[in-house]
Amino acid sequence: MLKQQDFYKTNDKFKLTVLLVVYNMQEFLKESLDSIIMQKVNFPYQLLIADDHSTDGSFEIIQEYAKKYPFIKVQRPNKNLGIDENGTVINYDIALKNIDTQYIALLEGDDYWVDENKLQEQYDFLEKNQDCIAVYDSHYWHTKDKVRQHENIITDNSHWSQTGSTLYRNVINFDQYPVFLRDDGGIYFIFLVYGKVGYRDKITHFYREHATGAWSSLSKEQQALLNADGATLAFGFCLAHNINPKFLDGRKEKIIRDMKKPDRIQRLTKDKDNIPYINIVKEYIAKLDK
Repeated sequence: MLKQQDFYKTNDKFKLTVLLVVYNMQEFLKESLDSIIMQKVNFPYQLLIADDHSTDGSFEIIQEYAKKYPFIKVQRPNKNLGIDENGTVINYDIALKNIDTQYIALLEGDDYWVDENKLQEQYDFLEKNQDCIAVYDSHYWHTKDKVRQHENIITDNSHWSQTGSTLYRNVINFDQYPVFLRDDGGIYFIFLVYGKVGYRDKITHFYREHATGAWSSLSKEQQALLNADGATLAFGFCLAHNINPKFLDGRKEKIIRDMKKPDRIQRLTKDKDNIPYINIVKEYIAKLDK
């Protein structure tokens, strides 16, 4: 059964918050905002826009929409907060902690939803399935000139997916979990500590990978390294919480090989919060070697 937490808060005015994360996304922002505003729902929701002090005209677009739609709230710091030394997107983290509605949907300002019933149908799913902490859908993935369907169909347990395709219950105190799991795909491993994760075989989200995006701006080598590090740490987290996502099954051999490289251990343990999970993976490998 889903674990309810003492810190869970309720908002008497809104049932759900859409958190839109923005930094210099002028080219795509209106499409993203319109896809949220077009949602057809039978419950009240709010849109919280966390703009990390954009300088490209994004904030002017946000102001235009906020004047027109009273359910829009804007969080904008006096300067760009960026990412801290632990990898936390600071403005996103602050906004997430201030949300007090029962449900949360996430979207980035360069992505958009393609289904006007996305929120309503996911809301209905979670209202009906009380043992689920979250539900996610399939999505389109746009890379360069290609658009492909990305299903992420799973069996038995959860899998990595784009957060923009997800709706989840606001019952998690993220401060008690490691930073490397708070954003993007890592959040799904935290979900599994609380309950089941539902999947709907329907495309509702368009994920855009472009040259100016944070991930796309990294080299292929950097992306591969971050993916490998993330998989290793996620594996340690899953072992610690006795959860077994199918997503990691095909990666265990590579994780074990990588853990035998001194430079990998040195890099992963620079952040002291990672050490307990790395030690758990070491113990797992030691048992296999006996």
